Amino acid sequence: MKTIFISRSLDQESSILQLCNTHSLEATHFSLLEFSKLDFELPESDYLFFYSKSGVRYFFEYYNQLKADRKYKVICFGPETAKYCKQFMEVSFHGDGTPGKALKIIKDNLGDHSIAFVCGRRSLRSVHKFMEEPRIQECVVYDSNPKRDIVLGKFDLAILTSPLNAISFINNGGRALHYISIGSTTAKQFEQLNISSLQSKVPSESGLADSLRLLLEN
Repeated sequence: MKTIFISRSLDQESSILQLCNTHSLEATHFSLLEFSKLDFELPESDYLFFYSKSGVRYFFEYYNQLKADRKYKVICFGPETAKYCKQFMEVSFHGDGTPGKALKIIKDNLGDHSIAFVCGRRSLRSVHKFMEEPRIQECVVYDSNPKRDIVLGKFDLAILTSPLNAISFINNGGRALHYISIGSTTAKQFEQLNISSLQSKVPSESGLADSLRLLLEN
């Protein structure tokens, strides 16, 4: 039986796990990062932009502790983050997980309103680093660091879901015959490590599943 590692905890409904079962792949899946919350203040903005589910989690954990009633309009980077965010607040718009689409949504809908980008301390800031308007705020709600002292070993396939996960995989002794990266920034990290990878066309779980299917069937 072939083995695969995915740097993300997946539920049993995951399209990746279903594909692994179909092709008799033994899957190991968990994040290679440790997360910790950071202190922050609720932003005085009209819109919130969430890059990831981690940002959503730590923001609304504090929001609910405060029993806050401030309402925001919400934009999410991709569909999976939007789906998760809807548990806490209505989502007005979401992109496809690419900076270009997110920037277009903001440009088309922000108008005269202000926006706060909710992110982690190590965020690549792939959207708001291109924006210079004074109405932009940054709300850093968590930190992430590579896990240490994990013995990973060799896999036939490895799917890495962020640049930091890729670094952690290699630093913890992980290696694979084939790699799949979730997007361009993770693919660039692999290049810096002198490793070739198949880049997912869409930076989402469904996009990763499509890339895995392509690799398995060719």
